[in-house]
Amino acid sequence: MKINKIGILILITISLLLPVTVLAAEIEFSEAVEMGLENNDTLSDLESQIKAQKRSIKILEAGDNFQLSLEASDSDLSESDTESLGLSLSKDYSFGLSVSPGLEETTVDIDTEDFSSEYYLEVSQQLFPWIPSDNAREIYAEKKELEKYEEELAAEESTKIIEWVESYLNLLRSNKKIDLYQKEVKLAKKDLENMEEKSKLKEASNLELMSAELNYKEAKQQYDTAKKNFQESKENFKIELGLNSYDEIKLNEQNNFIEKMKNIVNQSDFTAADIEELLIKVAENDYNLKAAKIEKEKLKQQLEWTEKDGNTELSLVGNYTSEADNFTLGITLSHVLYDGGEHKLEIEDKEAEIEDINSDYQRLLKELKLEIKENKNNLSTGQDSLESSELSYQKAVINSQIAAQEFESGVITELEYQEYQNSQMEAKINLKDAEDSLLVAKLNFLSLISKNEIPDVIKSN
Repeated sequence: MKINKIGILILITISLLLPVTVLAAEIEFSEAVEMGLENNDTLSDLESQIKAQKRSIKILEAGDNFQLSLEASDSDLSESDTESLGLSLSKDYSFGLSVSPGLEETTVDIDTEDFSSEYYLEVSQQLFPWIPSDNAREIYAEKKELEKYEEELAAEESTKIIEWVESYLNLLRSNKKIDLYQKEVKLAKKDLENMEEKSKLKEASNLELMSAELNYKEAKQQYDTAKKNFQESKENFKIELGLNSYDEIKLNEQNNFIEKMKNIVNQSDFTAADIEELLIKVAENDYNLKAAKIEKEKLKQQLEWTEKDGNTELSLVGNYTSEADNFTLGITLSHVLYDGGEHKLEIEDKEAEIEDINSDYQRLLKELKLEIKENKNNLSTGQDSLESSELSYQKAVINSQIAAQEFESGVITELEYQEYQNSQMEAKINLKDAEDSLLVAKLNFLSLISKNEIPDVIKSN
């Protein structure tokens, strides 16, 4: 009986733990990037701003739709009990036309059973200045802000993808280094054991033994630190991607996503040497310059409207009432004789804002030119580093082959041979690291030329 109870408790415990085990999933890097594009805090905040901006525009646009109003009243203050009902409709158009039809108060005198109703229509069209309505101008400004948010999102997506590629490659290299450091720990431990045996036989001094002990401790510390840093980097990477704590990203060299990134850069030309030509191309795609252009375009349009929107207004008005069965047409003219210089100051304010944008644009161009030079230097440095790493790896391979022959001949010990093998492994890791750095440098340069290319390629597949 007790055995059955214990068995049941074990089954219950397993069933409680099972969902956690099932939820734990190992996902491909490409899938992690897709989740990152959806869940990353920075990107999510920008998407929320875009949604909020679109809602604001819809609210403003709704103000231009027909507005229907109903008014009702009940008055028994006089000798006759009177009830009234009014229905009105209004519509304002962006080009200054306003139409307002309605049903004048329908009056019902309960005592006399007297009913009266009147239909009316009011129309006005602003003739001068010929500018959009206040609401239309506000919608225009909000749409320009929306353009900037959308451009910022596209630029941030490209930046994030490259950062994630770099982080993933760093994890790959860190994982390989852990394997290397583990082998070095084993090698240092074996060396220490040999030194301890020699020390017992008086074949090694205390200093040599202490040196072996320190080498082992140093190797062990290096291994433990690498493992700790790797785990922290992996967890931070998952947070950046917005993954669950139980999700695990597959770490493998043969990765389709990384291969896709390599194909993108392989299809691009990085040999263009003329900085000025590159500057023209980059200026067309840089987010900060695009945002400055959008802002300048908005301010110039607002300045044009402000200049036209002076102290004089001329409107054509029409009115029809069913009671008089008459339509009247007229013109209204208004002119502010003195506004305290307000209109002039509004114009000067817009002109000053445009001048500030022009200055910012030139400053951004200079910064962009320096960024282009820096990226070109990174490409050149990355290529030199790769070539140097290739030579170092080839040398390590040859040294390892020589060491293998010497070990077979008894010229060197097994420990010395393993040291050559570890050196070859380290040289290979450094070579892969150089390849990774050059890939990231090329992606950064490509993103500089075309911010949307990398996200567009990913989303199209």
